[in-house]
Amino acid sequence: MRVGLLTWTLGSLLLVGCAHSVPLAESAKITDSTKAVTCGKGTELSRGVSYQTYTSAWCQRPEGVKHGEFVDWWENGQKKSAGLYREGRRNGVWTFFRETGEVDSRIEYRDGIPMGPSGVPMTTSDPAAGVP
Repeated sequence: MRVGLLTWTLGSLLLVGCAHSVPLAESAKITDSTKAVTCGKGTELSRGVSYQTYTSAWCQRPEGVKHGEFVDWWENGQKKSAGLYREGRRNGVWTFFRETGEVDSRIEYRDGIPMGPSGVPMTTSDPAAGVP
């Protein structure tokens, strides 16, 4: 029982320890070219880890606010979505992909609000968009 708990605790610490390992004074980059994310000065690289593979990567400020590039991937390694965060909200054009790698859609965000084709805000219930 204690061995199992110890193994679980150590595994959890290793997993958590992988999330933030890049100094803030330097730019950071995932070296796998298929999963490249570059963070600028003042931000750090963070990753969502599943089965020891990167399923998402993003840049964030030291206080944990997403700021900069964001990319995530399907289980098969194909890109799932890509875009930029500014101060914790989606900003600019985000591209969403199918599991086959084909572009599914592109949506422009302004300060976390998705915009329709005519520049009119769309309604959303997507909490990841950063809209309260």
